[in-house]
Amino acid sequence: LTDILIPYETRSTLIQYLSAYDTAKLNLSLNYILDDSEQQRYINPIRDLIWDVSDMRDLEQEGMKLILFGNDVLALEQRLRNTRQYLKVHKHTQRLQIYLIGIFPIREKTDESLSRMVRFSLGGKPNNHRIIKDQLQLQMLKQKVDEDDWDSNENFLMAFGAPTNLFVEEEKGFWYEIPEVPDSTVNLKVYVPTFFDRKCGDIHIPFLDIPKISG
Repeated sequence: LTDILIPYETRSTLIQYLSAYDTAKLNLSLNYILDDSEQQRYINPIRDLIWDVSDMRDLEQEGMKLILFGNDVLALEQRLRNTRQYLKVHKHTQRLQIYLIGIFPIREKTDESLSRMVRFSLGGKPNNHRIIKDQLQLQMLKQKVDEDDWDSNENFLMAFGAPTNLFVEEEKGFWYEIPEVPDSTVNLKVYVPTFFDRKCGDIHIPFLDIPKISG
């Protein structure tokens, strides 16, 4: 296997289909075959959470911000930087619970840019009803911001294309678990806001989840 992976093109083709954690374990098993640039590119914790990293980077340039939190965020990084020690302690059974929220600015953005951020999904194709609902709410908030309604939040809380029913308005925000992320040992939950949450910039954390987030 080492002989197969030595050519840069060969290992690059293979590794792009692996999660960051799987890449770190492979690199360890092959006595650190990856060079510094490959490690920086492929052993990046965001690759354990998001499929289309290049799209995410483009949207970050447009102002999108993703915020990770929870007790396991540190482990998400540590298991990539000290894989051998992490495996000694946790073996291959440790699952991580990660929480994520996303925002993007409403002001001074093109319609195309706003549409791309509304459609950004972590779990494949975004729900069509969610897109319609989010676009309507975005337009309402954008109008308030343009009118200098300072009671309105100037950042739009993202829903990441989570499933919804167009004809049913959620009464409260909730945490939606992404069905499939690049690394199978990670449970990723994103916050799906109501219109009121978006207007006020509020996020609600269920009582039972507080220990997983704050220790």
